[in-house]
Amino acid sequence: MFVLGITGFDYATGVIFDKPTEQRFQTFCHIEAAQVEADATLSNVVRAPYIATNLEQLETIAEFVGKNSQKTRPPTKAIISNYVDLRMETEIESTARKQRET
Repeated sequence: MFVLGITGFDYATGVIFDKPTEQRFQTFCHIEAAQVEADATLSNVVRAPYIATNLEQLETIAEFVGKNSQKTRPPTKAIISNYVDLRMETEIESTARKQRET
């Protein structure tokens, strides 16, 4: 099992995108890259709470999580909050469980 807390920063450059849509895309790319590295996929997600600064962003995240986790239907928790770094718009936490090889 592994847990990721991912934001919209481009960790390679230390830059965060200005537009919330770009931050969400970057967040999803980080999640997918980490899962590939762990030999897992989005279908392995068993819990996916997410945080955004407004309702519109929460709806977009919920749509993405729902579309990419149809098999496991992970429990989620949606939170609207501001961040210490005001440039941040989105954070997704992803808890995934790899299937045991038989």
